[in-house]
Amino acid sequence: MIRPFVQGLPVPSPIGLGTASFALANADVAHRLLDTYVGLGGTLIDTAARYGFGESEEVIGQWLRTSGARDSIILLTKGAHPDPSWTSRLDAASITSDLDESLARLGVDQVDVLLVHRDDETLPVEPIVDTLQGLVASGRTRSIGVSNWSTRRLARAMTYALSTGGAPIAVSSVYLGLALPTQPLFNGCVDACDDASGTWYAASDVPLLAWASQSSGYFEPTWDAATAPPPIVVGYDTPGNRARRERARQLGADLDATATQVAIAWVLAQPCRPVALGGFRDESSLRDAWAAASIELSIEQCHWLETGETLD
Repeated sequence: MIRPFVQGLPVPSPIGLGTASFALANADVAHRLLDTYVGLGGTLIDTAARYGFGESEEVIGQWLRTSGARDSIILLTKGAHPDPSWTSRLDAASITSDLDESLARLGVDQVDVLLVHRDDETLPVEPIVDTLQGLVASGRTRSIGVSNWSTRRLARAMTYALSTGGAPIAVSSVYLGLALPTQPLFNGCVDACDDASGTWYAASDVPLLAWASQSSGYFEPTWDAATAPPPIVVGYDTPGNRARRERARQLGADLDATATQVAIAWVLAQPCRPVALGGFRDESSLRDAWAAASIELSIEQCHWLETGETLD
């Protein structure tokens, strides 16, 4: 069962809507996706100050003003992404100014969740947590969390947050997908694909948002290394992942599902019970992904997808 992030918020739906591709030039398409997502029962909208350099938030803000859906969704944004030269921006002024600008673009006084978008492991966690807790106290966000932090750093931040009596670390977002990355897909990215991370998240009290749960389209039948973005090819296209993709296709044929639906179902079946975040090109791909939430994979099926072996 997916855990709520904080008391008073809607329960997160199994599929979260990623909005990195939203832009003012395609606002009409984005608004239809948002309408379809909420109509299906979706509750988590994931955006960031970094997405389209603010355009994603502007598009969502336009939709919020006319949709009447604000109270039925969890509105999550991220800030304090490093600057173009990859200089850290996890200081209090940058975290606060990013959130204030996000609130203006979204047209709201408060978001439900604020995540810091990347980590800087040369910095102590305590001042970062203090700043985030201060933003909860000010009413700008209802809860706080981190994106692309190691479990070691996350555990320290959680412990410190609890010791202060302030807002806890309520959410963590990292990559988790059936395709195992050979390297970070983007600078500063962190995954939870190893056994130790999976065990840690399963035992912790922090909900996991699995970004790129579709492995950036790797399980689509039309995926082609010749035309896919180079970071995706380098990060995913290995013999092991090709074998996983073929097994997902085979299992999908048995379940009357696509390989992508099986890949999403694998994410949802993990012991930590994550929310599967995904971006969608159109309403049809969103509906297809939503159907994955109805596929319940067994431990044996998950093991076979990962290894090609049956459990004893």
